[in-house]
Amino acid sequence: MRYDPLAITQNLIRNTLSYAVGAKGAEYRDFFGEGGYRRPEDYAREIAQMQAERPELVSVHGLWPRTIGGRHLQVVRLRRPGLPEGAPRVLLTALLHAREFIGGESAMDFLGSLVEGRGEQAAALLERCEVDVIPVANPDGVALNMRRIEGRGARFGALHRGNARGVDLNRNFEARYSNLERTYRWRFSDEFSGRRAFSEAESQALKKLVEARGYTAAINLHSYSSVFIVPRFGSDEVDALSEAVARTLPALQPHEPYEVVRGSVFFRQNRAMALLFTAARGTRWVNGTFDDWLMDQGAHALLIEIAKPGFLPEHVGEMALSHLRAFNPSPQDRARAVENVLPAMFAFYHGILDGVQAKESR
Repeated sequence: MRYDPLAITQNLIRNTLSYAVGAKGAEYRDFFGEGGYRRPEDYAREIAQMQAERPELVSVHGLWPRTIGGRHLQVVRLRRPGLPEGAPRVLLTALLHAREFIGGESAMDFLGSLVEGRGEQAAALLERCEVDVIPVANPDGVALNMRRIEGRGARFGALHRGNARGVDLNRNFEARYSNLERTYRWRFSDEFSGRRAFSEAESQALKKLVEARGYTAAINLHSYSSVFIVPRFGSDEVDALSEAVARTLPALQPHEPYEVVRGSVFFRQNRAMALLFTAARGTRWVNGTFDDWLMDQGAHALLIEIAKPGFLPEHVGEMALSHLRAFNPSPQDRARAVENVLPAMFAFYHGILDGVQAKESR
């Protein structure tokens, strides 16, 4: 009955009207602030508080170069006293796409779990590796979105995905980078890849960090889809260890188990989708991604798409009205979405470290 066209149409109309003028839209009026999502100043305040309370564990580093807006990407580094030299390092990034605020929320709760020692998995991770967290990898884009939201209200309109120059940072890395196909070369495309690989300050800063730190594992947080995506995106090659670990993660999620998908087929899981995807974009591949480039650097990466609005055909109306609605759960549902993904994040890092250790001991 759920897939009955009439029922889907009725639910689509009901959901759209409810968001535009009714109770569902009211859930997003106070999106930021007390009881809701963090504002940029909240990230800075909480990170400073963590460093002040646990200086022996937490350090904060600004990456170079600065962004066009004069901002640093901030890395929160956790290294417990007495951790052996040469211990592995892992990386967590969020908000590379500036409208996907639920990723930043998840990164901050992950940090809080480590700093406050919430749970065995968090404590065990600090026993075996250094952890670098970048809660906001696209600070200029986030700042632009905040101005848009404050200017017109959170319930309606488009939001930035890219940085201050409109570049999709997750297409700007030198992993099968391309600016030839229409989706990558069109200045106003959501996937505009910039003039060349690493043309942007943000991707340059991440490049320097990754090359200097040599991460064993990395997670990149995005939204929406409720999936664990295993690189690569730009070819049929796959990271076998990342995939093996990813397949253990859905069983650990307390609310909604996510699907595990290879990046090479995520946007074209059937022939109709593949034809539409290729026709619209001019290419079958997703090129220049951070995850594929991390794989080139020897890191085992995973992209997590957090949450989704529901059965998508019934929600496209309100998603068309608001990017905020499209990519983020309501403030009331924020905590549940984060709670659902945190166990998988810790388990991925532990699984990769176990797998690498087992391989090295053979």
